[in-house]
This record gives sequence, C-alpha cells and structure tokens, in this order.
Amino acid sequence: MLAKNVGMTINDLARKLGLDFLKLKLPINRLKTRNIGVDLDQKQVNILIRYFSKEAIVPEPVCKFIINQFEQYHKVVSSEEVAKENLLSKRDFRDFVKGLNKNEKFIFLKDNIFAKTEFDAIKKTKIKKLVSLFLKSKISKNIYTSAFVHTFDSKTKQKVRAKINIHLLEGIRTKTWMQGQVVGFYNLKHQDTLPIVALYNGNIEVVDAVKHDPRNRKPFTFIPRQKGKKQPVIWAFNINKLVNSASDHKKKECSSQDHRLFHFINMLMETLNDNKISCEFTNGGSPRDPYIKIVSDSVTFDINKFNVSETDTKKEKESKIKTYGIPNLVNTEEDIYFFTSKKYIFVKKNFRENKAIVVSNSVKIQAGWLPKKDIKIMKGLQEIEGLTGIPVDILVGELLTQWYEAISASYKLEVGCSGSNQEILSYWLRQGEEEEK
Repeated sequence: MLAKNVGMTINDLARKLGLDFLKLKLPINRLKTRNIGVDLDQKQVNILIRYFSKEAIVPEPVCKFIINQFEQYHKVVSSEEVAKENLLSKRDFRDFVKGLNKNEKFIFLKDNIFAKTEFDAIKKTKIKKLVSLFLKSKISKNIYTSAFVHTFDSKTKQKVRAKINIHLLEGIRTKTWMQGQVVGFYNLKHQDTLPIVALYNGNIEVVDAVKHDPRNRKPFTFIPRQKGKKQPVIWAFNINKLVNSASDHKKKECSSQDHRLFHFINMLMETLNDNKISCEFTNGGSPRDPYIKIVSDSVTFDINKFNVSETDTKKEKESKIKTYGIPNLVNTEEDIYFFTSKKYIFVKKNFRENKAIVVSNSVKIQAGWLPKKDIKIMKGLQEIEGLTGIPVDILVGELLTQWYEAISASYKLEVGCSGSNQEILSYWLRQGEEEEK
C-alpha cells in the first residue's frame, strides 16, 4: 500500500471497502457522467477512468471522496425498495421521483456514485415525507368515495381474507392500532384497492388492512345529495393542514385535544350518517396541496352524543375520548369555521341543548340563459367543479358576486362615488352598448 499522501491502488481501495475491484469501475465513471465530485481534480478523474485497472493509483483526494461516498451510500435507499416497503407501484413511484423539482430533489435525494441511478439515492431520513408527498398527488386525483378493503385479526395483527366497506374521511385503525382518517384509495395493477390513510402522527401511508374506529361501528351509508334542491354547506378538508396539525403535537404532552381536527371529522361523519343528511364527497386540489370536499345540507351537531356520560362503561369512555376528544360548543364552532367559510355559512349555538346548527348563508337565484357562442363559460365552470368539488350552482353565484363587485368598483372610479344598484346596472348596460358599437 502506498503512503497516505499518495493514495492507494484501485485494488487496495476495493479491499478497504470490502468490494471486488471491478465493482468500482461504474462508480468511478459516475464521477464524470453525473457531475458528482466537481471539486476534485478533473484531470486526475479522467486518467483514473481512462486507465482503470487493479494497479491504477487513486489520488488521495479522490480516494477520500470515494470512501465518503461509500459510507453515505448506506444512508440512502433505492426508489424500488421504498416502493416495496410502502405498498406502492415501483414504476409509479419511480416516475414520481424522476419528476421532482430541483428543490425537492435537494431535500429528498443524495448525489451518490454507488447508487444505480440518480433516483436510487433517497435519504433514509426523508422516506416518510417523500412517500407522503407521493400520496398527496394520488389523493388529489382520487375518484373513489368508498371501497371494500381487507381487515385484520385483532390478536395476530395479520391481514385476513375478509373485507369491510370503508368510506372517504372515515376514521380507522391500522394493524399497529394507530388511528387515522381515510383520505383516498390506491390501486395496484391487478391487485386490491388499498386505503390511503392520514395518521394521527402526521404521516400519510398506504395500508393493506384496517378496522372501523370505533370497532363496533357499522359501515357508513350516506344519502346522495340532489344538486340545487337545498342550500349547500361546503366543507373543505385540506390534507396539508390536517397532517400538519398532527405533526405540531408530536413534541407536546399527549392529551385528548392533540388531534382535534381528526376528532371533529369523526363527529361530522357520524352526524351525517346517523341523521341521514344528504351529502356528496369529492377529492381535488393540486398534487402538492390536495383536499377533500363535502357538500351537505344543513348539519346539527349534538355535542352530548360525543361526550362521555355517567352511564358509559370505562371502555366506552376511553373509546369516545380517543375518537371524538372532549368537544364543547366553543371548540366545535371553531372547528366548523376552520373547515368551512363564514361567507357561506353561519352557526347557531343552542347552549341549553348543547347543540351547534350549521346553516347555509346562500340564497337561491333565478337561472339565466347563455348565448350558444358563450357555452364555453358553462363548460369552464363544469371543469372547475371537477377540480375543486364546488358545485356549478355555487360557482355561478361566486361569479356573479365577483362580477358585481368589479362593476361597482369601475362605476365608483369613473363617477367618484358609490351608486345605487339601479345606477350601477345602468352604467354596466351603457358600457355594453358602447362596446357593441
């Protein structure tokens, strides 16, 4: 072996790493092909690549760099391994990793000459976050509201052949008895549909078996909502806000309120189901910022139903607290407004009966007529409905509101003061006549 300041032969370096010397050929070539180690003397690198052999000398700086890369290689994992471990399609996940933007690649990937490809060096410490990011893209495109999925044996924690019907946003338990909310469904080619679950610890995972939470609850059977029949209440569940609310509590002392947003969703789902309230579920948003929307009729929360009572057994009390927390009218109202908009709803509080009533603020307007040449407006609204989950009738109302505000602002700018409804509309008609001329 040569002196330290000179370096060592490729064969000696391979022995030091516990490899056959030929196993170093590709990694050394990658110093050039992947632009890894740009601070090294490129002349030395070129010579090493060109004259690769057992006795070729690896200069000390290059030698140190290769040893460091080999050590770092044990801190990364391939996309294939991550996919297998997390019940994902290998090709699907690999394509996702390839499509990461520059900043995301810096966060999740590590340049390494021993990795088969540049996408096979995922930092082990970032696996859960990367899988969550991948699943968010699937949540935004999810089209299923329910599915039959495998359950598991409570004693052995093993998946069984029996299946149960679970619904979007339903509270469940995993095989490790962790609590979570179903936020989507994942289809593996020629295999079962698997639930995508937002766990109370802030992670998003695909799991192969679940149980209802609480276990004795029967499957939900929601009544489809007829559009335009009743004033709608729109609930929007942003997945990032939901999992971030769980992550914020990781370092805090565990309490019944640590997972309040999850608890509220459980209350809402139970209320919609038990009171036979018409509703519809849709997924939407962007691949990095997905959400789930529920459009329902008015909702009345009976807080007493979700609080523990003197007649409850010890197990029933524990189950209620784990599923619903310790709700009251004040925090329930806060959670209602967190998932809705004060613009479209208001909450009536009945302190005597301990109930919160959510009512729509919307008013039904007369339908209009569109010229055939402008039918693209309706098609555009239908596309937005598909992306956001907001019904077309609500979008039309929002469009009219924004249009009227714009016309009012234009009138005030030209005249110098606010006008009556008649003056503003007359101004708009005059503008239209002038444009036609």
